[in-house]
Amino acid sequence: MRLFKKHLANTFFLLLLVMLFSCSESELDPRMEKFRELGREGMHKESNEIGRELIQRDGENGRVAFMMSDNFLEMGMEDSGLHYLDLAISFEPEWPGPYNNKGLVFQGNDEHDKAIEAFDKAIEVDPRFPYSYNNRGYSKILLGQFKEGMKDVLKSEELDDDNAYIYRNKAIFYEKTGKLSNACKWLRKAYGKRFYDQIESQLEFIELRVCK
Repeated sequence: MRLFKKHLANTFFLLLLVMLFSCSESELDPRMEKFRELGREGMHKESNEIGRELIQRDGENGRVAFMMSDNFLEMGMEDSGLHYLDLAISFEPEWPGPYNNKGLVFQGNDEHDKAIEAFDKAIEVDPRFPYSYNNRGYSKILLGQFKEGMKDVLKSEELDDDNAYIYRNKAIFYEKTGKLSNACKWLRKAYGKRFYDQIESQLEFIELRVCK
């Protein structure tokens, strides 16, 4: 579970990179830059101190609350992480990122029904957000809802196929449905995809089970 939690934390950070760095550098002031820099360097407490200043200064900043939630989760403070995800949602209810990350927290705790509800909401506000389809599919597969789970994974692949988690999830689907050769084939397609280095050890562990 601890190893999975580490992969989960890396997923949060990568999602931040994908979703938050789309804004131009000119839009960021020095305090925001410092806030982000401290978070990247693992100085999460110090980063959050600046984050609170930014929210007080700027008001309802969902991106800052979202990044603060990641800091808390990296520190193992799950309740605070969830609180700031809810705060981000209250600031920007039409943004899928916080709903998705709430789902990832529940998923990491094996609370898959709650995770699916959160992913449902992310997809409701943005039907073209690929991560939540894939994450929801993973939870469904683990619950034994194989057909529905694979449908979600395939939808995620249709929207963005450069994601190693898609091929991990396909491998797990085929492993759980007793088709080990297919599991091995799809697992190997994860190599070189985005996020591969974040789950490399997990993929190697699965490979030992399915590629014989």
